[in-house]
Amino acid sequence: MTSELIKDVVFAMQDAQANETPQKASLRFAHSSTVVPLFAAFGLFRDEPLLRADSSASAIAARQFRTSILSPMGTNFAFVLYDCGEETDALVKVLHN
Repeated sequence: MTSELIKDVVFAMQDAQANETPQKASLRFAHSSTVVPLFAAFGLFRDEPLLRADSSASAIAARQFRTSILSPMGTNFAFVLYDCGEETDALVKVLHN
């Protein structure tokens, strides 16, 4: 499910960079169950050390990966393509909420 979403975004960015589309924005809407796996795919909000069943209460309380904060009822990702000229590759900025 996540790989298809990432593939769709990558293809949209490649088409925009190659000027193969007049499209200025590519918008996708999905439920939390689709968006939360993107965090893992992008390596965002990783806890170090990794949480385990025997982790301390303080480690659990201080964890970064909290779906109630990361993906409330409305979660947004934005992928912004920057054309940096012919001297360098284009860059993609990823924004969350």
